[in-house]
Amino acid sequence: MRIEIKNVGQIEKAVIDLEGITVIAGENNTGKSTIGKTVFAMLRGMNQWKDIYFSRCRASLKKVMEKNSLPLEEFCLSHTDAARRRTSRADRLLNQLSSDEEFLAEIEDYQIFGDQKVHHRLTEYYRYYIALYKKNDVQQLIDENKKYLDTWVEAVLKDIDNIELDEAALQANYIKNSFTSCFKGQYVTEDQSCSEIILYEKQRENVLKMSRVESIISAPIRFENGVYFIESPKIFDEIGTFGNGREGLRRLMIPNTFMNIFPAKAGVLNYSIGQTFLDNEIPKEAEEVVLMLQNAMNGQAEYYVKEGIRFKENGIKESLYPQNVSTGVKALAFLEYAVRLGAIQKSDILILDEPEINLHPQWQIVYARALVLLQKAYHLTLIITTHSPYFMRALECFSDKYDSMSNLNVYYVSRNSNGQHSIKNVINSEYGMTEVYEKLSAAFEELQDEIDELYGYEEE
Repeated sequence: MRIEIKNVGQIEKAVIDLEGITVIAGENNTGKSTIGKTVFAMLRGMNQWKDIYFSRCRASLKKVMEKNSLPLEEFCLSHTDAARRRTSRADRLLNQLSSDEEFLAEIEDYQIFGDQKVHHRLTEYYRYYIALYKKNDVQQLIDENKKYLDTWVEAVLKDIDNIELDEAALQANYIKNSFTSCFKGQYVTEDQSCSEIILYEKQRENVLKMSRVESIISAPIRFENGVYFIESPKIFDEIGTFGNGREGLRRLMIPNTFMNIFPAKAGVLNYSIGQTFLDNEIPKEAEEVVLMLQNAMNGQAEYYVKEGIRFKENGIKESLYPQNVSTGVKALAFLEYAVRLGAIQKSDILILDEPEINLHPQWQIVYARALVLLQKAYHLTLIITTHSPYFMRALECFSDKYDSMSNLNVYYVSRNSNGQHSIKNVINSEYGMTEVYEKLSAAFEELQDEIDELYGYEEE
């Protein structure tokens, strides 16, 4: 899979291969995180898109039917002997029609070809609706008020004709809302009028163009894999927010600052990831990763129904509250817990934003080894941003050690004095990797020069 990014945030243009482990390296404020956020915003929810699409279509249809059922209700109350409203039965009838996927397909045909099946469905609907209020002589009441009911049907058809059912249009708007939330509306810079993202996946090309007010996609994205983003070790504190099961943990693996992208009331976070997709057992290699992380931390994460997530250190009776656990421990503990619980699944895309930032160099090595082993065990796509030469070197070393070098891509992101970005893949360059290590280590060299100047330099 490959993604081409044009005019998104700080990035003027970038072409990134997303296979195996993709490392985005560079100094601060060069746009590394923008690449990870773009992938996340583009693909999040696409593995659930069918459910999301029908949910939005049903919601639009239900809104139309609720609006037009009000005058139908008043008609029934004024033309029958009903003593009160049939609210529960009427709602059940309305929900049944609004959730009928066959009816949605008929509406789509009506919008394109003017198909008469929708007219017939609405006629049936008002017949059943009137029958809720009048047990006998329903047809007689309909015949006597045929002109009014025909006018009612025409009004509903007019509203139905305005329902957006075009999948590409709905998906483009959905993704635009995702970008708006991820970038707080600043995915298009002031000097640009449009952002463009091209996704190349399984010989398909999806072109998304977004301005600040509209978005267009060339064809709906078909994507089956989950996309998750670990932005901060503080995500450890939130374990249990969506339940302690692995599905709840997967729902939690989004950036902490993006937690309100799609509120639960909007229906997006309520979709099940499907039990058939989840493995019953984690691979043997993943079990080794769990043990390695537990040994490094000298403990493990534990969840208590009444108290929530805690860290249990070996040899200490009382488990620790999250606020009493270092961010380094949280980083390792969350990964250990996610693997142990089965929240990381085969072929997932996992985005990690500078995961080494809270880790001692020794634990950076442990974390890097864990990621390489997990990628191999689960066939993951890992997108890792970093500015640590030690962490990057560890990823390269373990990729080579575990025969995964063919799955490693390293991009160096830089920014010149004019603010222009340069992004290039250096993994196959003869001196590219060496230059990146030198650039990321330059600050240490400068510090050493300062030390030599301050304290003097003695030749051996």
